Amino acid sequence: MHDPHLESGGRVYGILSVSIPAKVASDADEQSLLSEVADDIAFGLHRIELEEMRRQAEDALAEREGRYRSVFENTGAATVIIEADATISMTNAEFDKLCGYSKEEVEGMKSWTEFVVEEDPERMKKYYAQRRKKVTTQVC
Repeated sequence: MHDPHLESGGRVYGILSVSIPAKVASDADEQSLLSEVADDIAFGLHRIELEEMRRQAEDALAEREGRYRSVFENTGAATVIIEADATISMTNAEFDKLCGYSKEEVEGMKSWTEFVVEEDPERMKKYYAQRRKKVTTQVC
């Protein structure tokens, strides 16, 4: 009798125990085949576990995104998300009311610089560049 471990990804899931005649148990090819079956079962169990972990991580991420979106939408202040190329990728309802455009007209279509008064574009571009540099430095 041969008892190969059901082990995959550094984790032992159990032991595969098979009762077979002594003549077959001493055959190296049969033992190798049994070990291969045990490895396949362990691999399958490991993949199931990884898939469950991935699903749990996706669920947690979706929950956090929902909370973030709720805060973003209900903050009471006009708020936007700006991409590296200065394009506005997301607006909240307060911003939409303030600027008079719909989300569809702004998101992915307009630059934040279009919403700055004529006297301020250079000063605001300087602030924007400093913020982008700070964010890039913090991320790296």
